[in-house]
Amino acid sequence: MPSVEEKIDRIEKLLTQVLDRLEKLENFFKALGISELDIIFDLVSSLTIPIQQAVKSAKTITYIVSRYGISDSITKTILEILAIENGLSITEITRRVKEIRGRASRRIVASKIRYLESIGVVRTQRRGSATKVYLVKHGEEEKSG
Repeated sequence: MPSVEEKIDRIEKLLTQVLDRLEKLENFFKALGISELDIIFDLVSSLTIPIQQAVKSAKTITYIVSRYGISDSITKTILEILAIENGLSITEITRRVKEIRGRASRRIVASKIRYLESIGVVRTQRRGSATKVYLVKHGEEEKSG
């Protein structure tokens, strides 16, 4: 019967092998230029969401970013947030951008949302004193519709 130390050593070796394999897969996908993988990792790690939801959201975000040429990180973060939970107020989006990026101003976030609305990526709806922001359906829905 193996000792506790031997079991721990075995587990450590297996975990190292798993991490090595994951790193190889990540490098392989990056070499293929699959940026969705980065978005998936960001979504799963920063927003703690299920991987299936992260994959779906990453596809939506990648489609929008490439179609509209969005390059700034704050706008991408706003898209990531709305892809996970639609219908948030600008204040709530700003709070979540701060959680992910460390800082953000409501003025800048509102400006980015106005831009996204002008190109048809999001729509806003006034609800009482708050403005709710909704991600417009993109990607496969557009191709089949």
